[in-house]
Amino acid sequence: MALFAHLSAFFGGIIVSGIIWGVSDGKPFTRRHAAEAFNFGLTYLVVAAGLAVVFVASFALVAAAPAVGVVLLILVGLAFAANVIGHFVFAVMGALAASRREEYRYPVCIRFVKP
Repeated sequence: MALFAHLSAFFGGIIVSGIIWGVSDGKPFTRRHAAEAFNFGLTYLVVAAGLAVVFVASFALVAAAPAVGVVLLILVGLAFAANVIGHFVFAVMGALAASRREEYRYPVCIRFVKP
């Protein structure tokens, strides 16, 4: 189940990892991995929402200062792509660690819930 908590980034996001975290009271290893996956999923959503706000706001800059607005649009697009790619790469790394029965902590993650 710890492996599936990390892989839920591909098919269920924070819902699946949150469910696994919630029902794994008697399994500390699974609970720790599910909490990490859930926290990382929430962190991903917070960053994606922030980038979406900046992306929408940069359209106003395109009208006022086209050069700045276009550069900002490109930078926000690249940041969003890096966010998506990083999310999936780190999820696979977490799943691999769980399959080896090792602990895994996402490198960039806000810890919203505790295991």
